[in-house]
Amino acid sequence: VTTYCVAYNGQLYLTSVYRAGLVYPRGRNWNTNIARDPHVRIKIGNQVYDRVLSYVTDPVEKAGVLQLKKKKYPQQVIAADSTVNMFHVMDK
Repeated sequence: VTTYCVAYNGQLYLTSVYRAGLVYPRGRNWNTNIARDPHVRIKIGNQVYDRVLSYVTDPVEKAGVLQLKKKKYPQQVIAADSTVNMFHVMDK
């Protein structure tokens, strides 16, 4: 899976946005897999890291990450009715 990532307060975050009303191809909703098992392998460049993802629920943390994401990826417009899933990448 390829996804958007943002560094916030020295920590890595992954985001996944689902626009309301759109039907996504089977398997596109990788978030459900994370809910079952948060242990992941992340590849950055040629390095692979074993990590654990933690779902972000804190509105202040989420807003900070989204603000940085908007700067990093200005081409991605997030509609107000979208579902935004956000994960904090943590050591094992």
